Amino acid sequence: AYMSKYIQWDKFLFISSGVVFLFILTLLRGSKGTSSPVGVPSCSPGYWLLWFTFTPIAIIMTYLAMKRVSKEYTAKESAGYHFTQSDRQYDAKTCFNLAKIGFFTGTTSGILGVGGSVFTGPMMLSLGFQPEVSSYTATFLGMFTSVSSTLQYVMIGTIPMTYAAVVAPLSVIGCFLGVHVVGNYI
Repeated sequence: AYMSKYIQWDKFLFISSGVVFLFILTLLRGSKGTSSPVGVPSCSPGYWLLWFTFTPIAIIMTYLAMKRVSKEYTAKESAGYHFTQSDRQYDAKTCFNLAKIGFFTGTTSGILGVGGSVFTGPMMLSLGFQPEVSSYTATFLGMFTSVSSTLQYVMIGTIPMTYAAVVAPLSVIGCFLGVHVVGNYI
């Protein structure tokens, strides 16, 4: 009951599908450490087609997410929902601004090699989001970036799997322990 109360599974699965699609494209494309399972030579036109295929998919996913959030906001508004001062107004302009921020943070973090949360959190604060919402959202989005990057590094063979087999379970245990300990003090 706790998980279904706080996690909107349909939205989670929507975001996860983007990560899975990106992973499939990366797998089909191949890399330095692994050859393409469908025989696409490195740096061939097919390779670059697979490389850039995710861009229109990401744009479509962004549009669908913006449309959905805007529709939910409009439905609440027409139902007479009482918005608090900290609630966001997800009209078309706000959704477009959030998409621009997402593009900026993703591009900048990719170029600089830092986590997107470094930019996402402060950007959300500047838009008036509550600090808790900004922090949770940035951390949640960071999970998808981490999973996607890790899978790609595993594919090209740059992660020692014996090291990963020790670190991964300890990280999961540390996450749950940290949430439990902090939850008791807040």
